[in-house]
Amino acid sequence: MGFWSDFWRTKSKNYIAEYINVGPSVQVGLEYLTIDLEAMHIVDVRQGLNKFYGAVHSNIGVPYITGDVREFQLLSAPPDLGKADAKGFDHVIPGPFRLLDGVPYRGGKIDLEVGLFSIAAADLAAPYLKLLGDLSDKAGVSFLSMAMPFVDLLHNGFQAIAGGDTLEIGRAALFDPPRIGHYIVIRATRADMPKAKFTVSGDGRELLADGNPVDRPYMILRFHASAKRDDWFRIPELAKAHEDLSACARKLDYPGVEERLTAFRVIALTCPDLLTPHAKRLVEQIKAEFQGLMPATGTALTGARPEPKPLHAFNPFQ
Repeated sequence: MGFWSDFWRTKSKNYIAEYINVGPSVQVGLEYLTIDLEAMHIVDVRQGLNKFYGAVHSNIGVPYITGDVREFQLLSAPPDLGKADAKGFDHVIPGPFRLLDGVPYRGGKIDLEVGLFSIAAADLAAPYLKLLGDLSDKAGVSFLSMAMPFVDLLHNGFQAIAGGDTLEIGRAALFDPPRIGHYIVIRATRADMPKAKFTVSGDGRELLADGNPVDRPYMILRFHASAKRDDWFRIPELAKAHEDLSACARKLDYPGVEERLTAFRVIALTCPDLLTPHAKRLVEQIKAEFQGLMPATGTALTGARPEPKPLHAFNPFQ
């Protein structure tokens, strides 16, 4: 993927970076992957700046159903790092910052680049960071259709304000496969902390070494997974299909409900933002909900036909 420069990759390669509290691998084709940046700690900004803006930036490449890689980006300027005093700065920046939100994992390598950057305080830095942050929010970290149009724009915009020596703590790595659990990055080598046993505090916001707070710059990432995504209604094509279905039901257009339900099924099962097992369960859920709105003796959705009257009950004069 290579969003960051080779200089940044080289600079971060000797950091301590490892899983702790590690669990099983994310299940291929069965689970959605979410990655959170739980907390960061920054000590003594390295550039020698007097004032700086802090910006969290991530770029994550996820294998797509067509075989290529699609990218999700986040840019956030935490309020605690708004024009901060760089001298003697020692602060834990609590999260979480959601870097990836319930994206289908269909196998392959997750290419993760995430870092905390110190941007020199200047007249245009703050509004430019806000603009890029707003674009990042609009792009989202959940749905492919929303993220893709903003990739190059965010790429070029961030590189315009982040120079080669602005990375305070970061990691560029491949996860194949990604595993559930905490993943830590520390601006130190194992030679600096040879015997330390790392744990995360109970609230997930602080990194401990042998039970004591770590006094080096660090990041705490958390990988977790789910077999479903409850925010499916935010997927534009599914939201539209469900809206059309509801409109027919409100008009008591039962044949239209059948037709729109078929359309919803096709869209759900071919949606790149849904995994097939979850899409099938979702279709059954929606079908059951709308069947409950139909007349008990109707033909809509159920395929049932009214029972014919017996011959002796037929009266042509009624």
